Amino acid sequence: MKMRGIEVYEATETLAGIINTPRNIPQTAKYRISRMHAALEPEYRRLYGEKTTLIREFGEEVFADEAKTQPTGWGIPDNPEARAVYLAAWNAILAVECEIDVQPMTLASLGNDPQGIEAAEFGRLVKLIVE
Repeated sequence: MKMRGIEVYEATETLAGIINTPRNIPQTAKYRISRMHAALEPEYRRLYGEKTTLIREFGEEVFADEAKTQPTGWGIPDNPEARAVYLAAWNAILAVECEIDVQPMTLASLGNDPQGIEAAEFGRLVKLIVE
């Protein structure tokens, strides 16, 4: 299945959230969700690695104190120009299509429990759920 980077990134994070939160969904759906997550994970890790590289390239080290002795990681500065350059590079990466060996699941297979999949999650899984 062809998916853009943004679809892979959002779907992987959404599936991880579903996996790590107790849900009332059928056991077969849990299995399929786990399989989809595993199929998306390698491309997600590649994208995340590129994001980290961009943050180091266009960002700056963040410190917990004013003396800059306690680093907490890297971040993009509040400078609008730096943020625009970073976002342009990141959006270009997310726009690229890739081929993922994943089979979509049916909407009916997810069940109809109010404690199941949330409405917002369906939007991020649009390529992976069919009617």
